[in-house]
This record gives sequence, structure tokens and C-alpha cells, in this order.
Amino acid sequence: MSAEIRPTFALELDCPSKTVLERVYARLGEGPHQLRRNRSWGSKKLADGTDSDQFTLTVAEDAQRLWSPWLEVEVKPSGEGTFLRGRFGPNPSVWTWFAMTYIGLTLALLISLSWAAALVIGRMGAPWTLWVSAATATVMAALWGAAQVGQRWSRAQMVALRSAIEGALAECGEARPSQEVDLG
Repeated sequence: MSAEIRPTFALELDCPSKTVLERVYARLGEGPHQLRRNRSWGSKKLADGTDSDQFTLTVAEDAQRLWSPWLEVEVKPSGEGTFLRGRFGPNPSVWTWFAMTYIGLTLALLISLSWAAALVIGRMGAPWTLWVSAATATVMAALWGAAQVGQRWSRAQMVALRSAIEGALAECGEARPSQEVDLG
């Protein structure tokens, strides 16, 4: 089990990016998984005919649970081959709730610690807000633990999604783990 909230992997492939994208869309577009193409400002056809694109792969709708992963994949040209980066995460609505809750808890933690510091500096008695800080930090740790439990429950689905990508690209030769994991 990884300590990451959103596990990431990167592969180097020998096929040109255009071929990689064609194979992924052809082989996974009609399989048991759901494939969604994400045409964003970063997706483009480059001057040399290669493509840069993003897509999302999820498990079949009937197999989806609250903890089911979404695999977001970025494909971009890299020399004569292709760089592919995949990042697992929960459903975007779950991820948004998780992120907003963490932001709110972080704000509450900072405010309670600032208030405690003001009480200590002003010699106004015991900083009772430290209890609020401790409770907030405990809830934040519980959220991180929930993310780890969700990853454990979704491990089989994560393996299936990554295997589906690698199976669709089997004709591109051996997919080599990339030393570069572009997290930007």
C-alpha cells in the first residue's frame, strides 16, 4: 500500500503517440471499462503529426462503488516514442469533497493555532483552542486513513485498469517504467 493519496505511474513506450492513442481508443472504447476522452487546452496535435491527449478510464458502471478508482492518463510524445503518465484518484465528486474538507480543516487548524498563540502572548489564560487544534488534526489524520482504506478496497480495480492500458498497448513493445514522473 502506498502512502500517496493519488498513486501515479509513468511509462515509456516505443510507439509514436498517435499510434498509442489510436490503440487505446480502439481497444478500450468498447471494452468493459468506461473510456472518456478529455479534450482540454493541453491536448493538441503537434506540428510533426504527433498527438498529446488526456483520457480517463473507469471500471464498468455496474462495478462502481464510492471507493472505485478513476485512472486519468496523459499521453505525450517523447523523442521517437511516447511518455504515458497515469494517476489514480477517486470519482471527481469524491475528490472535490475530500479536497474541500481538507482545505476547510487546514483553515480551522491555522485559526485555532493562531488563537492559541494570541492567548499565550496576551497572557489571557490557558489556550483552550489547542483542544480544537488537536481535534482538527485528528480528523485530518482520519481522512488520510480513509484514503488509504479506499485505496486498499479499490486495489483490484486499480490493477485491472492499469492492466487494461498495458494490454491495449502490448503491440507497442515492452512498456518501460519511466524515471520521470511528471506530477505537474
